[in-house]
Amino acid sequence: MRRQSVYILLYFVLFFSSYSSAQQAVIIGKNTNAKDGTEVWFYQSIDGDPANQAFMYEKAVFQNGTFKKSLPINSPMMVMINNNPYIPKLRLILTPGDSLHINITQTGAKNQPVVSFEGNNAKGQQYFLSSDLYNKAYIIEQKIAQILAEAKGNDRLILSLEQFKNTLLAELSTLKENKACSEDFCKQATREIEAKFLLTVSNVISNRNQPHIKDHYQIKLSDIQIQQLYKYLFTKYDPFSEQYRDVFIITRTENAVEKCRLIDKGILEGTARNTLGLWTGGDKVRDAAPAELQEKMLATNLLFDVNFQTKSNEEIVNAYLRFKEAFPASPYNKILNKYFDQSSTGQIGPYTFGEYKAKDNTFEILSTDSLKDLGDFVKQNFKGKPVLIDFWATWCAPCKKEFSNAKLVQDYSKKNNLALLYLSVDFPKNGDGWIKDIELYQLEGYHYLITNNSYPVISKITNQPVMPIPRYMLYNKDGKLVNNNLPWPSQSEQLFKEIDKLLNE
Repeated sequence: MRRQSVYILLYFVLFFSSYSSAQQAVIIGKNTNAKDGTEVWFYQSIDGDPANQAFMYEKAVFQNGTFKKSLPINSPMMVMINNNPYIPKLRLILTPGDSLHINITQTGAKNQPVVSFEGNNAKGQQYFLSSDLYNKAYIIEQKIAQILAEAKGNDRLILSLEQFKNTLLAELSTLKENKACSEDFCKQATREIEAKFLLTVSNVISNRNQPHIKDHYQIKLSDIQIQQLYKYLFTKYDPFSEQYRDVFIITRTENAVEKCRLIDKGILEGTARNTLGLWTGGDKVRDAAPAELQEKMLATNLLFDVNFQTKSNEEIVNAYLRFKEAFPASPYNKILNKYFDQSSTGQIGPYTFGEYKAKDNTFEILSTDSLKDLGDFVKQNFKGKPVLIDFWATWCAPCKKEFSNAKLVQDYSKKNNLALLYLSVDFPKNGDGWIKDIELYQLEGYHYLITNNSYPVISKITNQPVMPIPRYMLYNKDGKLVNNNLPWPSQSEQLFKEIDKLLNE
């Protein structure tokens, strides 16, 4: 026990010394349309090490049309900025000491953000912003599927794939030759593209018999050819190797999981398994990964699961306990502990029900009772009135994208005497963040922070243990559920047509 304590103490000494010695990269973003207080969330390194990245780890805030963020960076890495109404999702390659200015303008009927860069490696950032590999993945998948369909022998196939990969790198090579980007930027960008390329090719191979590929491309590679291709790709772009240790953690872990599956099938050779007791069911194949990668895999899974509720609470908590036991000194524990500490730290508690009026920017709290039955709640609070329900959460990017149509829905609801009820499945302690988003997106109507603890109640309606969001439901004026899966507001014509039909039956 004493030896373990010494190891943990040594780890923390090294961890905090590395954090304090990490250089900084500074990002300044400008958008004159941005509302003060709008949060800008980062997928970034925890401690300056590119291998230790976390989802929505830290944030900056727009004030007077500007936000500023300093990030610890020991070596080149990719950082991702999550989208909001005033900034699109951005993937940036940062190197120690960088100073980067992001200029955002919003014009035109759709008010879509347009981005330009100034500062270190600005042209390289613009290259990444316009890269089809990240922004139009379906185009890249189609081209790869075409290459696989036209293959004549594995040597020619591999050559064609490598040539295609090189076209993705061509503009970056030109920037490097013209010294428009630093050597460190270009090296990291190349590794990121190679890793993303591996992920995209392996996804096309895995899905070659799915309708979206099979119906358009006749890929007739034999099992032996497929195996040889896998061996080539996962040897050259090995996600277990030190070469790709610092690529964006989502790309790295997804590639690593695929390699584990291929080892389990006997297609790739694997070393002795690192059985840490982390995995259950089909995920046990991940024992084939190095312990360091298993830490990243499970930490990434946990952060995803707690934010998107893709598993039951019991499954998530048990996985968290296994993680803490296997990695007691992991830098991820300080993040995960915040999620699993359910004590409320804000002014707005769980199960708050109220009405938001955009004109006055006021939120009136009506009750704070937990949800027992959705049908009963609707009948008690909206007697004699049909109710359109929007399930969402502050972490849900697709939900927020749908909020661009909120005014359309609000106008339709007022015109048709329809109550608009937003139900949030956020974590209980995120009440203050919930209120901020309601104000930010001007979500006029009724709101109820039912929290993720209400999934058992909702599952009675959907017959799903965990309901994907966004999700839209309709209750009629008698409090009867008449549709539990309406079209999304982005399909407003279909949505309104369906509501009209249901309420006139």
